[in-house]
Amino acid sequence: MKRIFETFAMAAMIAVPLQIAQADELGDSRFTVRGFGTLAATTQNTDGVEFRRNTGQAGGVEAGEVELETDSIVGMQLDARLDSKFDVVLQGVSRQRADGDWAPQVTQGFVRWSPDDSFAVRAGRVGYDIYLLAESRQVGYSYPAVRPSPEFYGQITNDDIDGGDLSYTRRVGRGLIRARVFGGDGSGELVFADGSEKKAEGAVYGATFDYIWRGWTARIAYVQFNYDAGRDVPLLVGALRATQFPGALAVADDLDKKSYRSDGVQIGVAYDDGPVLAQLMYGAVKSDSIAGPDFDKFYGLFGYHFGEITPFVAFASSSDRNPVHDAGLPNVPQLAPLNAAVVAIQKATRSTQHTTSLGVRYDFNPHFDLKLQVDLLGVTDSSIIFDRRPNAGSPVDLTVVSAAVDFVF
Repeated sequence: MKRIFETFAMAAMIAVPLQIAQADELGDSRFTVRGFGTLAATTQNTDGVEFRRNTGQAGGVEAGEVELETDSIVGMQLDARLDSKFDVVLQGVSRQRADGDWAPQVTQGFVRWSPDDSFAVRAGRVGYDIYLLAESRQVGYSYPAVRPSPEFYGQITNDDIDGGDLSYTRRVGRGLIRARVFGGDGSGELVFADGSEKKAEGAVYGATFDYIWRGWTARIAYVQFNYDAGRDVPLLVGALRATQFPGALAVADDLDKKSYRSDGVQIGVAYDDGPVLAQLMYGAVKSDSIAGPDFDKFYGLFGYHFGEITPFVAFASSSDRNPVHDAGLPNVPQLAPLNAAVVAIQKATRSTQHTTSLGVRYDFNPHFDLKLQVDLLGVTDSSIIFDRRPNAGSPVDLTVVSAAVDFVF
């Protein structure tokens, strides 16, 4: 908690002189400094369970505790315009990482070339975030809820790649079409309930296509993840094949790859005009191995602006398509560890849960908002939460209550 207050205090001390410098010394608008952040307090009511917003967090919220680390984040972005066609962007973010540290990380750092308003190319570290009606998942001020839906985004711990993207925007009739393709090297972090960590690295490719008309935005997005199998997988494959049991051989064939591939598709529509705010999204992920995620997900939100106050209701669900199975080996002491290892590989990517959310956002200042939110979770089998109950793995319900202040400058 002390580290969070230190981080936010540092951001506040930096913000004022930066704003003065931006106004007085950099009046030609070649340089722009922006900051953003969320200071959030979160609590929940279920013993033996820790609530997390994504699988890359080292710890979660325990029952009866008020935790600041789960939903708090602070970041800063520098834009430097080199000339009419080139600019440079550098963004750093501090948040809870897989090792529990809050050391700032560079989440974006790229050069952008844009000869006109319709075409842009970026190279460097770029974000591929596909969250509708938001600048970024990191900028809480840009969306109504306290956090992006864990069901939809809880297994995507980093949404940046070292590579580039290309975007094109064109007016068609009264609307706009916007297409973007991206690709590069990415990484993700996984932290498990026993305290162990895993880092997945590989190539990420994808594309998004938007149609924008008045207050409507429709999007189709495709993302492909190619990630390393890991150093321990060949040992497990060899041990499974040594048993010569048919079920174990089938699992070994499934796992025996240098890299795995997961394909994700998202279809969404959003409306934000006048007093009404609404979102409806469907996503699906399919993998070529039991070691990867394989689920369907849904998200819907409806809000209504009463001046500066926006109450909203949301529902999200994620459902794994396939049941967990072991290697089909006899349950004897010599072979039980192999069955357990096969189950653990599948459990690492499970995400069967649903959440009903009620919340309100109050924009009390052009640069600040206050949010209050209650989430009712039903968890059947999910790696997003930490489950340390004696009967871990059985269905569980929990209520999460959050209060947050978002800011931008």
